[in-house]
Amino acid sequence: MVLVIGFAVLVIGVLKKHLPSLAARLKLPNFNADKKFRGRVVAFIYNLSQRLNRILIRLEIAIFSNFAIHFMLSILQPELLWSLVNMKYSMAIIEPSTSYTKGTLALAVLCFFVYLFFIAFAFYAVISNFKYLLKSEESLQPHRMKFYRNLFDDFNSKNKLQLLFVPLSMLRNLSYTMTLALLNSSSLTQMIIIIWSVTAIFIAYYIAKQPLKDKWTRRITLVSELFCFGCMTIGLIVGIIEKTVEIDPTTRNEIGFAFIAFAIISTLAGGLFTRIQVLELLVAFYKYIRDKLKRRRQVKPISLAD
Repeated sequence: MVLVIGFAVLVIGVLKKHLPSLAARLKLPNFNADKKFRGRVVAFIYNLSQRLNRILIRLEIAIFSNFAIHFMLSILQPELLWSLVNMKYSMAIIEPSTSYTKGTLALAVLCFFVYLFFIAFAFYAVISNFKYLLKSEESLQPHRMKFYRNLFDDFNSKNKLQLLFVPLSMLRNLSYTMTLALLNSSSLTQMIIIIWSVTAIFIAYYIAKQPLKDKWTRRITLVSELFCFGCMTIGLIVGIIEKTVEIDPTTRNEIGFAFIAFAIISTLAGGLFTRIQVLELLVAFYKYIRDKLKRRRQVKPISLAD
């Protein structure tokens, strides 16, 4: 998907640069004088180039780059986990390596380093633009920031830590995946402690700084994070208690029901958050179509002098 978007951005950039000059060189033939096949082909190419030129003038390449960033953020954690698991267990294969296993290992290494570069780029993109983001007007921001607005567009800009929400979330996902993939030789409790500590620090940061602008989005995200943290806390407590005391079946069932309840509430909160985002996109699209139809129906007065 990212490669397709990158190729589309490259093609659009080339067309934006060279299509106007090509359209200027083409001359529309006179159909009264030339009704041959060649003249019709030239006329078709001319009209097509003019229409493409008008579309490309309105089209923003930043839309594609922001969509690519959004897509990469959505699959960051499973992609990192897949890459780390493949790299760890590629050396544990008893049978001789085949072209498939070698290709999978190469792809896993490539994806891992691409996402490491993506995390570094997110930190750099936000930190290098602090002076434009902190309490400054959007009109004063440089044009290059449009290409990665997803990294800071929906967040408060009162202080630097608020703007670092996306990079810190990416760093948290990296710690999750590295713990799950690389510490399997340790006990389950040790892994839960690492993930639990990282999550606790992130929730404390989220409550203290409140990075999200929208009030309801901020609240729903906090509910999802808290109940997910509750699931981790239950697992941590059970893992510690089982080392010293044997838990009876009735208590296990009660703990299991509590864990399921916490997990369901966290999942429902995440689903509600996704539904709100989809509805916001639909409302924005509806308003865009409505305003465009209104502009078409507007009657503009013509001056008598003209």
